[in-house]
Amino acid sequence: SEKRRTSGQADRTHVWRERVLGSASSARSVVLLAIAAGTAELVTMLPYLAAIAMITAAGLPAVASASILAGYCLIMAMPAVLLLCGRVVAGNRLDKPLRRVDSLMSRYGDSAMGWVFGIAGFYLAGNAAAVLFVN
Repeated sequence: SEKRRTSGQADRTHVWRERVLGSASSARSVVLLAIAAGTAELVTMLPYLAAIAMITAAGLPAVASASILAGYCLIMAMPAVLLLCGRVVAGNRLDKPLRRVDSLMSRYGDSAMGWVFGIAGFYLAGNAAAVLFVN
């Protein structure tokens, strides 16, 4: 966060990365990171599960449903696959651009996670309110 940066402290993203990748890495820090990542994954997976429910409810043939789902998965995996291919092909030449991206992610990681959790919370609250008060 801005407050942590102005006081000279490392942001939380950097602290966690150092805990996991640094020499002081412990099983406890890796487990805590895995739990945090799993929680974030669970929250961000809800739109995916909703999409599966919509595909199922549409009554499309199995081939069409599977094709739509495969296309969705391909689109979601494409950025990671492209980065991997770029890294394999370009090797160390991507180090400088990847460091810039890492710096950007470290700088704004706390804020981005706050937005992700906030949006997911509003989404869940909206759905809960609709179920509770509309029926």
